[in-house]
Amino acid sequence: SKSEDELTVSQASIDAIKARARVADGDLKVGLDDYREKWRVPWSGATVALGLVGWCVSFVGVAAIGFPLALSRAHIDPSAFTPVEQ
Repeated sequence: SKSEDELTVSQASIDAIKARARVADGDLKVGLDDYREKWRVPWSGATVALGLVGWCVSFVGVAAIGFPLALSRAHIDPSAFTPVEQ
C-alpha cells in the first residue's frame, strides 16, 4: 500500500498535467505557448532533410524503375490497357 505522501505526490502530478494541458470540462484547450519552445531531439535538421530526400528518391525509384520492371517481368504491356484498366 502507498503512503499518504506518495498519494499526495501522485495527485499533485495529475493536477499539474491537467493544468499544463488546460483541460476544462472534458475539452482539451492547448495554448500555442506550449509549442513555441524549441524541442530537444536527438537528430538535427540535416538528418530530417536527408530522410526526406531519401524518401523522395525511393518513392520516385519505385514509380520510375520498380513498377515498370515488375510489369515487364510479368509480360504486361501498359500501352495495351483500356481506359478502364488504366
